[in-house]
Amino acid sequence: MRIKFLLIILFVSTIALAQSKGTITGVLTDKDANNATLPFANAAIKGTTVGTTTDENGKYTLSIAAGNYTLIFSFLGYENVEVPVTVKAGETITVNKALGSGSYKLEDVVVKASGGREKETALLLDQKKAVEIKQSIGAQEMARKGVSDVEEGLTKITGITKVGSRGLFVRGLEDRYNNLLINDLAVPSNNPFKKIIPLDLIPTDVVSIIETYKTFNPNIYGDFAGATFNIVTQTKPTKSITKFTIGTSFTTDNNMRDFYTPTNSSSTQGFFGFNGSDRALPAAFGSTPSPKVTLSRKDAVNAFSNGFEIEKTTSPLNSSFGILHAEKFNIKNNKLSYLISLNFDNSYQYRTGADRTLQAGNSIEFSNNFQRTTYSYKTNISAILGLNYSTDRLNLSSNILYLKSTDSQIQDQLGYQNNQTDVRNYLIRTNQLDESNFVNGQLFGEYFLTANKNHSIKGGVSAAQTNYNQPDRNSYTGSQVSENEINTSYGGNNFLRQFLDINSKLYTSAFMEYNFKFGKEHKLTVGYNGNHNFTTSEYRFVQTTKKL
Repeated sequence: MRIKFLLIILFVSTIALAQSKGTITGVLTDKDANNATLPFANAAIKGTTVGTTTDENGKYTLSIAAGNYTLIFSFLGYENVEVPVTVKAGETITVNKALGSGSYKLEDVVVKASGGREKETALLLDQKKAVEIKQSIGAQEMARKGVSDVEEGLTKITGITKVGSRGLFVRGLEDRYNNLLINDLAVPSNNPFKKIIPLDLIPTDVVSIIETYKTFNPNIYGDFAGATFNIVTQTKPTKSITKFTIGTSFTTDNNMRDFYTPTNSSSTQGFFGFNGSDRALPAAFGSTPSPKVTLSRKDAVNAFSNGFEIEKTTSPLNSSFGILHAEKFNIKNNKLSYLISLNFDNSYQYRTGADRTLQAGNSIEFSNNFQRTTYSYKTNISAILGLNYSTDRLNLSSNILYLKSTDSQIQDQLGYQNNQTDVRNYLIRTNQLDESNFVNGQLFGEYFLTANKNHSIKGGVSAAQTNYNQPDRNSYTGSQVSENEINTSYGGNNFLRQFLDINSKLYTSAFMEYNFKFGKEHKLTVGYNGNHNFTTSEYRFVQTTKKL
């Protein structure tokens, strides 16, 4: 009897307590992402231990005794928002709020947010709602993991690895099996021997999201077996910022050692990789190939800015520097922003090892047996200018991306060839400069046809020019007597110069799509996506002989 009486008292007390409480509920959204729901944000009552986090749809619910309180909404990288509320017993009140990104100083640590889709929670929600299979990594996650370039960022995605100088491998498939998009627009490669541009040239400072598609869907091209990468550039900064970076690095057995370079690479132009014009085909050879061009000794010397000689130096430390500036403006209810980024880095690389050709026979013999030594000086320059204008229903962006890379290489092959084992000091020396330029301009945006944003048009267009050349790839052969003495002679193929120029005069890409959202999770998309390329190539071969 006493137990029943106690249970009745507890039941009545619970009902009375519940009737004396009220409920606060609502949805938190992201102000910088067109008010998309904000999952895993914090909602708490100030001065109490009552609090909760929003679910995957951004919804929260709190229960507390009747009274006057202050609600605090917070999330990492966002400004805290306080809202006064009055709770009445037995009633439910709704408080919805949009949070915006901000910055906070916690003692000596500054936490800065990157607004928009690049936040990890927003990407997880986007992947959940996506109708296609994709994996994404955003600026927030790349900054947290200390990622400096796009190639390194992609290695953080499952199934993608970097294999030395061969680039990225996706599920064991290398570069020629992958595709690249920038802001959903196809872009050409800056190297005819590669299918996509080297992704380590693009710094993460100018990247919002990197999306990876490993399966086919109607929005991307079907000529890939590894993956299609889509780089979404950062043309909509959430706050004003100016950043300068400078760095240096040391690689064992590459830096601070004896190093061979072309004679014209020690200048300021050579340091930054702008000495390609000094090694271009002389005007004396004309624009149209001819069977024979005869030059006097003086004219031949004056025609070429550099000869076959090289110089010995000491390779310094690798270096890099970058400048980033972003600014945003509010024009009534509209937003205007721009971003400028310039980056440079260089590196010195030394490689040595056997270079052999196996000869078929009953025993293991080499027809060619060389010790190959390579000295390579590489430079990379990247620059981007981004503009964005957005209203409640229009988001319009434009950017110009410029990439330049050079590889100045000296290669020695010392040994014997063509089974001439009695001549083991035969030398083949190659002095080669690989130079590429890439310029890509884009205009893209999205317009919502209705106020509820269920109908929208999204599109973009881009035009690119690329150029890859090997100015003055010269080589000569002879017998090496000592480090500074090589015996050679005119005639045959002892002295050669090669000039290669591959020019993509115009590469265009465009897409247009109409999107219709209906129901809670249904979407219809109709559109077009295509590209066009016009490329020319020129190759000149100059054999040096002595006039009899």
